[in-house]
Amino acid sequence: MMRQIAGIITTILATLAVGVAPAQATTSGGIALYLSGPLVQGAEIDSAGTLTENFNGLGGSPTLNGSTCPTTLAIGTVSTSPSTAACQYRTPGIYGGAAATTSSPVFGGDGSNYFGTDGNSSSAITFTFPAGVKYVGFWWSGGNRGNVVTFYNGATEIASLDTLDLETILGANPPSSWPSGNGSVTSMGGTAYPKGHYFGNPRGYAQYPPTSQSAALSQGGFGPYTEHRGYVYSYLNLFLTGDQTATSVKFSGNGFEFDNLTTSTLEQTPAASLVFAKGLIGKTVQFLSGATDATGSMVAQASTAAANLSANRFQRSGYTFTGWNTAENGTGTPYAAGANFNFATDLTLYAQWQLAPTPPPSAGGGGSSGGLAATQLAATGADYSLGLLAAVGTLSLGVVAITATAAHAQRRRRSL
Repeated sequence: MMRQIAGIITTILATLAVGVAPAQATTSGGIALYLSGPLVQGAEIDSAGTLTENFNGLGGSPTLNGSTCPTTLAIGTVSTSPSTAACQYRTPGIYGGAAATTSSPVFGGDGSNYFGTDGNSSSAITFTFPAGVKYVGFWWSGGNRGNVVTFYNGATEIASLDTLDLETILGANPPSSWPSGNGSVTSMGGTAYPKGHYFGNPRGYAQYPPTSQSAALSQGGFGPYTEHRGYVYSYLNLFLTGDQTATSVKFSGNGFEFDNLTTSTLEQTPAASLVFAKGLIGKTVQFLSGATDATGSMVAQASTAAANLSANRFQRSGYTFTGWNTAENGTGTPYAAGANFNFATDLTLYAQWQLAPTPPPSAGGGGSSGGLAATQLAATGADYSLGLLAAVGTLSLGVVAITATAAHAQRRRRSL
């Protein structure tokens, strides 16, 4: 009899455990574009699975006006169209040649060798990677109208972005009231970057944060050039999530200069210093911490179909995560952790927090497994711990009642 009761209790507990388990996130994946801060010329990601090509020390003879590019690099193989001359391997100029590979803002410097397309509008350079990648970053210096970056998985085009995408975010020209005449962009960590700081070659700046516009640079004895002030210089970061993987990337269009091409075969998380720009596939949900003292970051979730929201990756000491809301103060539309979203529109969600309960002191002044278990449940960010404890308590009372009833029945049978 008691074995039967124990089996029933085990089954009920298993059912409860399944019922309270968080929903598993499923997504068709996406590609999200982030901008690094102004004057940053290198990637800020975890080094695992990462390769960076800075186009220095490749052999050959790069020139001011360009020579044919090498075709095999550690980061992948290089193919060009309509001819090999479309890919130009160049020494530093007023538009191209990063001065550093670090993720910190860098000003001044002599610059370095870089790749670019020639003056033909149909020119294209394609990098095919040794393995599929989940991250692509590069320094885009002085982008021209008609410059396009296209991502492929095999022969299938999965996403693209062009110069107009950057102009939509940062403006088509430097602000007349420099540097904040056309506003700022804000990083996920809350840092505001004046849009004017993205215009002009970082090698022309004398300090960071800049107090004046990038100075005129000279190129090959042709005298100073000021046109570069009218172009955007930005390190771009493309994060691929879910089932999205890129096997190659193509840079196309007239005079496309780029440097410090970085890839990672592992899924990466954007740093708090990065600025979310847009999703390149479907609609996008951006996740923000909702508190200045919260830590961690989350890549924006993009999808073309309904999917469960990504699992929370923010942490806040002394607080429990309770879900999401469209308003930072919780007055907007709430979304539960792992809730299904239709991805019919773009959305920004803020993490919501409540003070974590303090476990009561145990009798005798010593720690107790009950208090520890309650603390561990609260730390998961789930809000069902009290309900589960109540259910277990109810089951315990039920066990006592069932046991007493069984014992009473046995006594009656003996008396009969």
